[in-house]
Amino acid sequence: MKKKNNKSKNKEKGKILIWLKKHYMNIIIGIILLMGLFLLFYLVDMTRVTRDDKKPIFAINTGLYSDGVSKEYVGVGYRIIKYRQIGGRYDTKIGFWNLKFVDKPTELKLLDFAIEYTDNPKDTYKKYLGEYISISGVPYYVDEKNNVIRFQYVDPDGKYTTALDFYLMYQPAKTYKDKKETITVVGTVDNFRNKTKDSSKGIIVKNAFVKDK
Repeated sequence: MKKKNNKSKNKEKGKILIWLKKHYMNIIIGIILLMGLFLLFYLVDMTRVTRDDKKPIFAINTGLYSDGVSKEYVGVGYRIIKYRQIGGRYDTKIGFWNLKFVDKPTELKLLDFAIEYTDNPKDTYKKYLGEYISISGVPYYVDEKNNVIRFQYVDPDGKYTTALDFYLMYQPAKTYKDKKETITVVGTVDNFRNKTKDSSKGIIVKNAFVKDK
């Protein structure tokens, strides 16, 4: 009985192998098409939620977070979190299914960040891009026109000179001009800026706000 069962199993395996050999090209093409389709879904939704600030098309709304305003959407292989907190985080994150809800900012020390960014620019870029951060200190410069508060570390040789530009959402930056007092500003890292003739290297932080004392 065992020999007969083994023969029938081998026969079935042989049929499967023959079928796979006959149709393997179609299988590969099908897998590539599915992967391309999933990638298209991701790119469309990413563009809509990050650039156009619209709802995703191919991801399902799974509900609100405990803050009552931030929404979560889940697509095929990706998750979207739209932070819409009043007086809190206000941006959109898209990533894999293991993307976590984070509404507590990472506290930066200006000197530590300047050293980290200068010595390891690529790693620092990967680490902080899109992250929710905060910094406390006396503003280095206030740009009233663009509503920006800048924090900047300056060293004598200029090697580690680094600026953090916070673009305020609703508070007027001019309120903090010429005030030599420590404030805490929070926002999401939007981009990194290389050193030029007119400005030092640094990061651009969007959807920022000054925390109440």
